[in-house]
Amino acid sequence: IKVHKLTEEERSLAKQIARRIALHPISRDRVPEHHLGEAEIMVLAQRPEFKDALVLLDELAARKIAEEMGLLLSGFIGVLLLGVQKGLLTAEELKGKLEQCKRLGTRYSNALIEWAYELARKEEKGDE
Repeated sequence: IKVHKLTEEERSLAKQIARRIALHPISRDRVPEHHLGEAEIMVLAQRPEFKDALVLLDELAARKIAEEMGLLLSGFIGVLLLGVQKGLLTAEELKGKLEQCKRLGTRYSNALIEWAYELARKEEKGDE
């Protein structure tokens, strides 16, 4: 793990991004400080050395802002699907992890879990 410190200018930009996330119409949390972690990642992803980095975001308002910024992004489900693609877990394991997340309070619908599971099964079979 390598820690990257933000410059003063980057910290200021992160605060602005956190405010944008908090004020976004679909944000469920209107407190900008609660979005600083996501905003700092977005700022780091804009550095030239991270131009091809995949940003992991699940919160919808943060994802919308990241898309507006042109960042490459994925959520937890995308990372799990990549794990299936790389042979690190099975479709059944993916489904189990998503169901566990749902039991613990993540707002995944049954339809979303089933969609991800079917994609993972196709990936296991090598379907396009």
